[in-house]
Amino acid sequence: AHIVVSSRLNFYRYQSSEHGNFDGFIAYQFIPLKDSDKQDYALAHGIINYQQFLDAVLRNSLQSLYENPFYFVEMIKYWKSAHTLPGRVEFMQSIINKIIENDIYKYDDHRQKKIDDEIQRIRKALENTAFIMQCMHCTELSSEDYLKALPSSDIRELLKHIGLWSRNDKENWAFEHNNFREFFASSFVNRMNLDEILQYTTMRGDQFAIRPSWMNTFSYLA
Repeated sequence: AHIVVSSRLNFYRYQSSEHGNFDGFIAYQFIPLKDSDKQDYALAHGIINYQQFLDAVLRNSLQSLYENPFYFVEMIKYWKSAHTLPGRVEFMQSIINKIIENDIYKYDDHRQKKIDDEIQRIRKALENTAFIMQCMHCTELSSEDYLKALPSSDIRELLKHIGLWSRNDKENWAFEHNNFREFFASSFVNRMNLDEILQYTTMRGDQFAIRPSWMNTFSYLA
């Protein structure tokens, strides 16, 4: 019998093809998809007019997400169900909602009656954490900083089971993808008044100069 075990890197300690978590297994990593691979995948999933799909990607400024296999597959699913693609904000929102809902159900199926409350708690925690990380100009948090950012053990336990956020191979905590961090940070910024936004996101002494680290975050507010 042949057995294949698939895993994200944050769950698998990869050292080399011969050395990993599982004795007797050989580890492989995926290489980036080529354009021809994407077109073949789309065709296999019923998208005949790939150019029309690609035009929608460009029209909605989804190019950076399109290069990532995870987002690409989600775009294909969205296109098949709606025969169109949304803008970046709506697209990210749909993915995030789906991930949170699915992961909550997998974590504890008795939480179904509280699903809406749980989603709001998770979103608020991730928004707060993302904003803190943007202010710190960092892409990951040490365990010590994570405890300071989210002192509630209850919400930290819940986030362990949400695929948007995890501990990496350096034992630090980070969002699964930078786009998630930037999106949640933009949601936090959206609740701030103008003076607060300028205080945190502009160069000292020049309120019209946005810090480079905030540019991608601001793109979700446009």
